[in-house]
Amino acid sequence: MEYNSLHVTVKHIVVVGLTNGIWGKEMAAITFFFFIISILLLAGMIYNILKHLQPGFYPPKRVLKQRVRLMAVGGILFGLLGFICMWIFN
Repeated sequence: MEYNSLHVTVKHIVVVGLTNGIWGKEMAAITFFFFIISILLLAGMIYNILKHLQPGFYPPKRVLKQRVRLMAVGGILFGLLGFICMWIFN
């Protein structure tokens, strides 16, 4: 019985702490950071796509394709992390 009541108490403290905003400002800053990094990576992806469409641009097209893929994956992942943090901590 003691273990079960202790488990419920710890769970209650964690849930109440998250919903009442104990980590409010810190998590808001981290969420903001994730969204800013996501926006920067997606903007870099668009820039590299536009450079890929121009003829005779250095670096080679395959390097630009690699950059576009990397920035797209990074932008999507950081955006998802931002949404997950926003969903959990707000």
